[in-house]
Amino acid sequence: MKRLLRIFSKPAVILLLIVSLGAFLRFCKLSLFPIQLSHDEVTQLYDAISIVRTGKDIYGNKLPFIFPSVNDFKPPFYTYATAMVYKIFGWQEVTVRITGAFFGTLLIVGVYLFVDKLIRKKSIALIAAGLTAISPFEIFYSRKSFENQTGIFLMLTAFSLLAIYLREKKIKYFYAGAVILGIASYVYFAQAVIIPILLISFIVIFWKKFKPLKIGPIILFLLVAAPLYYMIFVNPATRDRTSKVFITQDARLAEKLVVQKSQLGKLFTIAGYSAVRYVRQFSPKYLFFEGLNMTEGKRDVGPLFAVSIPFLLAGIYLLAKDKKLVEGKLFILTWILVGFIPSGLTFEDYSPHRAIMAFTMLNIVSAFGIFWFYKKFGKVAILVLLVLFGINLGFFLKRYTLNYPIERSEMLQYPFREVAQYAWENYDKYETIVFDPKFGEFKPWIATGTHYYLGFYGKYPPENMQEEFEIGDQAKRETTFGKFDIRAVYWPKDQYLKNTLIIASHWSLPADFEQKEKAKILKIIYFRTTAPAFYIIKT
Repeated sequence: MKRLLRIFSKPAVILLLIVSLGAFLRFCKLSLFPIQLSHDEVTQLYDAISIVRTGKDIYGNKLPFIFPSVNDFKPPFYTYATAMVYKIFGWQEVTVRITGAFFGTLLIVGVYLFVDKLIRKKSIALIAAGLTAISPFEIFYSRKSFENQTGIFLMLTAFSLLAIYLREKKIKYFYAGAVILGIASYVYFAQAVIIPILLISFIVIFWKKFKPLKIGPIILFLLVAAPLYYMIFVNPATRDRTSKVFITQDARLAEKLVVQKSQLGKLFTIAGYSAVRYVRQFSPKYLFFEGLNMTEGKRDVGPLFAVSIPFLLAGIYLLAKDKKLVEGKLFILTWILVGFIPSGLTFEDYSPHRAIMAFTMLNIVSAFGIFWFYKKFGKVAILVLLVLFGINLGFFLKRYTLNYPIERSEMLQYPFREVAQYAWENYDKYETIVFDPKFGEFKPWIATGTHYYLGFYGKYPPENMQEEFEIGDQAKRETTFGKFDIRAVYWPKDQYLKNTLIIASHWSLPADFEQKEKAKILKIIYFRTTAPAFYIIKT
């Protein structure tokens, strides 16, 4: 028995158990939760299929560096990674999620290596890995196919290699870290901006150990990342996309800018407004209680467990107090401060998906507090921690599996899968299928990527999509391919169309439509809340 306990107390075995738990939480029922592919998932998946089958995206661009989407641009790494997964698992929804869940699981190992190599304390590294395995934001975004986890794993791996280089002075680790940082830039645009800042910060913080600085790896990083930075800063379309999510799109800020007459006054207004928004990213209410926005008016869940608050505070105190390995701890704190910049500069009050790299570091800081708690109270601490974090994890899983699928299904563009499947089942019966993407239970909004949903769920050959696809008014998401005409429905005129299937929500139809035109309604497709989402109408 003692021998068995010794085996299970070894760091490698503990890490394996932690990774196994993390993998279970990320892969279990991955095809069912979330309940439907989001528009980001379906666009990347259909483009990945197109790349494998034709070597081009659905718009006909050959092996693109940046994937154009609907009023958006996608970095290339995740789509190409999904293309490789598609070669193994084929044409199914879970294909795109396997990529995210896989890298989300690897991230657990990445956190362990980062803390171990930077701080050189395996116990804290294991605790940080454990928090990464069970944290709400890590599970939530790993299962939702967000690119961030992939990029953060690569960043952690790269900086772990740089830490090894500083200790062993073997230049191969510096080169390897530089290349991986360059590759990580292709995963998520926010990370492409943050990575150079973190690299410079790392060199400055560890300057005494870097002297004399080897320029070769820095040049190699720039060479690897240069094509992406050229596309981001020189391409007018990608610059336009950046401007659309920048903080100046905030309506409240726009009102303040109107009254400013000088450019200097406008710059000061933007700077002040951005500073306030940045500081708000540290709100405890957001971080621990509401940030994931999974419910409608009920007690919610933050990116981090509420129970981690005292451990995070203790961790901050210990990092400030302890004089050992100051550079490593200073870099972690720098990463947190820099990591919140993207979410602090966008038009949304809070955008947790842009702050994941900061949340990951906050978990590492909490690990210092948990380790202190364990050292002070021993085995009792382990029991208390298991109970407290177990309760918090259970509450998150309840919200994730019971509340989120119903109360936030609309944000995943539910029920577009059911609509697309019905349209294809009846495809041969009509000359034209008109699909109005305007929908919403309480207020109307125009859904994104309707043609991707139709293409994916109809298993429409990407090569056909490339030839037939035409774009209308992008602001209204107007597109056509095959028999599909994706546009706004104008019932006074469209009701006279011959042999046409019309799919529209109540926002595009007369108020008394359901009563007056009951005979024309073939099917009503509902939100998970049981409110009508779309009417399927024959003309």
